Amino acid sequence: MTNDLFKVAEDSARSGFFLISGTALSTVILAIGSILTGRFLGPELYGQYTLALVVSTLLLTFTDLGISQGITKFTASLKAKGETWYFTVIPKDGTDFGTLQTSTNVTIQNSPPSISSVTITPDPAYANDTLTANPTSPYDADGDTVTFTYQWQKYEEGNWVNIAGATNQTLEPENSVQGDQIKIICTPYDGQDYGPPQEAIITISNTPP
Repeated sequence: MTNDLFKVAEDSARSGFFLISGTALSTVILAIGSILTGRFLGPELYGQYTLALVVSTLLLTFTDLGISQGITKFTASLKAKGETWYFTVIPKDGTDFGTLQTSTNVTIQNSPPSISSVTITPDPAYANDTLTANPTSPYDADGDTVTFTYQWQKYEEGNWVNIAGATNQTLEPENSVQGDQIKIICTPYDGQDYGPPQEAIITISNTPP
C-alpha cells in the first residue's frame, strides 16, 4: 500500500513538472509573439488588434461557467474512507486506439479530526471555580463523530506536570489555588485516529475580599 502511494506521488510530481514547464514555455512563446506582432502591425493597428482580443477574451470567460471547477470539487466529494480507487486510460494517436492501461489501486485512508482551538471557562477563574474545557469547531472530513480526550496540567518548578486523574472536561477547584497556572490539552478523536491537540492556559486569579 505504501509503495502504491509513493508511486502515485512520484507520477503526480513528474506530471506536475511537465505541466509547469509547458505553462512557462507557452507564456514565453506568447510574449515573443506579442512583441513580433506589435512590431509588424505598428502602434495603431496593434491597438485595434488588442481591442478585438479584449472582446473575445471576455466572451471566453463565460464559456466554462465554473463547470471544470465544479467537476473537480464534486468528484472529490464522492470519495469515502475505505474505498479503493483506480483509473484506466486508452491511448489514441488520432487514428487507432492503443492498449487499455490500468493504474495501481489507491485506498482512501482515514482523515484525522481537528479542532480550531480550546478555551477554559470561567475566565477570569478563581480558587473556588470549577474549570471547564471548551473545544471549538470540531471537524472530520469523513463525517465521523468527533470525541475528545482531556489532560489538565499545572505549572510547577519550571515544568508542566499532569494533574493526577484530571482527564475529564472539567477540573474541580480542589486541584488549584490562587496564582496557579493551569493548562488543558484537548485532543480530538474520530474512533480511529487522534488529531492534533490544542492547548489553553489560565492563571487562577486572586479572589476579591
